[in-house]
Amino acid sequence: MTSKPTRRNPLLIPLIVVLVVAIVAIALLLMRGNSLSNQVTALNDQVTSLNTTVETISAEKAALSSDLSAANGQKESLAAQVEDISAELTAANEGLAAVNAQLTAANDKATKDEAAIAKLEGEKAALEARVTELTAQLTEATAALETATADLTAANTAKSAADASIAELTNEKAKLEAAVTELTAKLEAANTALAAAQSDLSAATSAKNAADATISTLTTEKAALEASIADLTAQLESVNTQLTEQFEADETISTLTAEKAALEASIADLTAQLESVNTQLISAQKELSSADASQTEADEAIAALTKEAAALEANVADLTAKLDEANTALAAAQADLTTANTSLTEAGAAIAALTASNETLEANVADLSAKLDAAAADLAEADAASAALSEANKALTEANAALTASNEALTAANAALTTEKATLEASVADLSAKLDETTATLAAMTEAKAEADASIAALTEEKSAISAELSCTSDELTATKSTLTDAQSTMVSLLSRNAIAKGYNGNITVSAIVNGQGAIAYLTVDASGETEGLGQKVMETEYLVQFLGKKLPLTLGEDVDAVAGATITSQAVVDALNLLAPDYSNNRTAPVIEQRSVTKAVAYVQNVQGHESTMKVVVYTTPEGVVTDVNVYAEGETNGQDVMSNAFTSQFVGHSSEVTLGVEVDAVAGATATSQAVVDAVNNIIK
Repeated sequence: MTSKPTRRNPLLIPLIVVLVVAIVAIALLLMRGNSLSNQVTALNDQVTSLNTTVETISAEKAALSSDLSAANGQKESLAAQVEDISAELTAANEGLAAVNAQLTAANDKATKDEAAIAKLEGEKAALEARVTELTAQLTEATAALETATADLTAANTAKSAADASIAELTNEKAKLEAAVTELTAKLEAANTALAAAQSDLSAATSAKNAADATISTLTTEKAALEASIADLTAQLESVNTQLTEQFEADETISTLTAEKAALEASIADLTAQLESVNTQLISAQKELSSADASQTEADEAIAALTKEAAALEANVADLTAKLDEANTALAAAQADLTTANTSLTEAGAAIAALTASNETLEANVADLSAKLDAAAADLAEADAASAALSEANKALTEANAALTASNEALTAANAALTTEKATLEASVADLSAKLDETTATLAAMTEAKAEADASIAALTEEKSAISAELSCTSDELTATKSTLTDAQSTMVSLLSRNAIAKGYNGNITVSAIVNGQGAIAYLTVDASGETEGLGQKVMETEYLVQFLGKKLPLTLGEDVDAVAGATITSQAVVDALNLLAPDYSNNRTAPVIEQRSVTKAVAYVQNVQGHESTMKVVVYTTPEGVVTDVNVYAEGETNGQDVMSNAFTSQFVGHSSEVTLGVEVDAVAGATATSQAVVDAVNNIIK
């Protein structure tokens, strides 16, 4: 971005020279005024000398009236004494009033202290009541804690009972396992016997028909046995499901479940063995077809097998009943265990809550005790202060009585002096008669006094001439002051810059002098178009003084305050001032018009949307509207920052009407949209 050279004010040095000359002229005039004042002082001294001469002439008259003066002196002395006594009496009354005021203040303080003591006593009583209440709550919490502890002990006892029940069930399971083992041995013996019977059947072909009937009966019983085993298996699966659902989380019952699974395996093994028996029976049935001769022996063997099967069925039924009892006991134990765990959990929660409540109550009691101690200390201090106030009140009462007695004595002395004054006034009247006799003597001295008056008149004329000369000097000073005021106005008009911003009802014009550091050195505001009593307050000195010395740019509400009820007008003043900053790049107000008095050019600022960001375009024109310079702030553009270069902006200089991109103004290569936005902004300002 190409920076533009800073414009230096060509009138600054001549203005400084004018100011220096004006200061020197003022100094010379002040020196002249001092010389004239010295001359006036000398004349006053001459007048004083003449007055001394007149006083000498009047001394003889004073000698004649010495008696009267002496009388008047006595009168004045007496009056002075009366005044002194009156002053003493007044001072005594004032002291009495002061003592009464102190006494009243002490009484008021004592009343307030008594109220404070009463308040502290009330707070102490309230704190004591609160301590009593918290102590009762602590006692209740302790009792509840003991109850919860007892409940926890009972829950532990119930858990121990449940553990004992589980141990007992474990023993029952062991017994069931032993019974299964025994049944397995018997089944093996039955298998052995069946094998022997099969051997016998091979030779018993003669009893085939009877054996067939027996086999048919045995098959029926086998089917019934299979049905019983199937039903037992179903019940066992139901028990297994219940055990899985109810005791899945308990380690001890999980062990029982595993043992139950082993029992199921044993039953499955028995079922398999029964199927093997079934297979063997089928095989025997086939063999019996050729063993009719050994039917009788087969009948005996089958009868034995039937007995063994019946015994096996009885054992299975007994085992099923015991398993049902075991499941029932396990369910009861699980319920007891669940109840115990619930009780333990509730008891633990209750103990925790009571412990926390107990700690809170103890903390509250400790805090209230501390407050109670502090209140007691405050009460003790208040009692001590009350005692001290009582003593002070007593002392003030005694002092009041003493002052009252002194006042009465002074009143009596005043009455005596009044009587003596009346006597002296009679003596003064007598001396006045004698003074009249000396008046004739003074007439002779009038002639001499007339001569002195003539001398005084001559001196008065000389004094008048000097006063006239001083008046001319004063006029010169006034003219010089006027010249300096005009020079100041000229300097302000030359150094100040004007800016215009949109207010509430119309444009707000500010005129300010901003130094090189951006600080405001001089400021006036024209807001005559704003609402009277609201927006027009921005023109008042009381409001504008806050801006002096502040550096631009400013932020309303942070650097300066707004006029109450006129925020828009106040913001317009700040926006216009910010336009006068040495390096202005603020995007807050658009459009804003700036009047530069030094160059007699008008600067218009337009915010416009570029290709990637909002750009600021500043156009300087002559009063006739001819463009003299263009500044563009487009730091937010990526490819279009060349619109800020002098090569691009200089194309607008000299135009006073709208321009066209590609005709009067060439676009920046690769940044047509950004270039068009600048052209649009300039055209908006020109038209």
